[in-house]
Amino acid sequence: MIDAATDAPIVTPEPAPTPTSAPTRRAVSSARFSPVRSDAVLSLAFAALLLALWQIAVTTKVIDGRLWPAPLAILGAIWQMTRDGELYPHVLATLGRTLAAFVAGSVAGIVLGLLMGTVRILRALFDPIIAALSVLPKITLLPLVYLAFGGYGELPRIVTVAIGVFAVMTITAMGAVRQIDGVLIEAARNFGAQRGQLFWHVLLPGSLPSIMSGLRVALATGLLVVIAAEFTYTQSGLGFLVWSGWNTLATTTMFVGLVCIALLGVLLTFALNLLERVLLPWKRG
Repeated sequence: MIDAATDAPIVTPEPAPTPTSAPTRRAVSSARFSPVRSDAVLSLAFAALLLALWQIAVTTKVIDGRLWPAPLAILGAIWQMTRDGELYPHVLATLGRTLAAFVAGSVAGIVLGLLMGTVRILRALFDPIIAALSVLPKITLLPLVYLAFGGYGELPRIVTVAIGVFAVMTITAMGAVRQIDGVLIEAARNFGAQRGQLFWHVLLPGSLPSIMSGLRVALATGLLVVIAAEFTYTQSGLGFLVWSGWNTLATTTMFVGLVCIALLGVLLTFALNLLERVLLPWKRG
């Protein structure tokens, strides 16, 4: 436009941007996470409802509190055993056995599984053995491991648990390698990738998502076998706590062990989830 008095062009200022972008992003983010938060609230509320009904049933004598102690009684026993220092040795014993067996079995299983997935001869040799080992109840191997190591002690228990973890991770890692798209492997070879480069830049990253899922299954398997192994020939561990509570009809102590086992499983799974976020940053979304 031209000013009639000065013949100078009139510059029309552009409208200032409306401050709607940031609120819009926050609204989108809120809309994205609100279902997750509502699901979490619903889950916690339902769990609290079940615990409240359990407490009421024991208080009103609908359930025999001697066999099914009330949640508040179990919570009180946990607090008392923690304050007296009685609970820590059992938790630490189970945690130590689980971590030692989990790390040893996972590392060995992942290495062998990746090799079996890439080398046909190894797959032909070990596949029947791993298949047979995977279907055996792992706790039944404990007497054989005792015989192999010449007596009782911590090592036979850890080895028995590690065998269970090893079988799960071998099958998982082998399947993870074999499901990688062959086009990616051929493309890497066409660009001159050597065997080591192919493994570190194609095979291992492509297998990690399935391996992380397998680690969760292996963790659950390992914890189950640890608890079962602690039922016999040991004086420590959460499994021992549960079993001794059952033998002496101290049901509150038995439930304390069960609650601690569940919490330990949740914490270890949470740690695996954190590890997955570090190793697989592209899956955070």
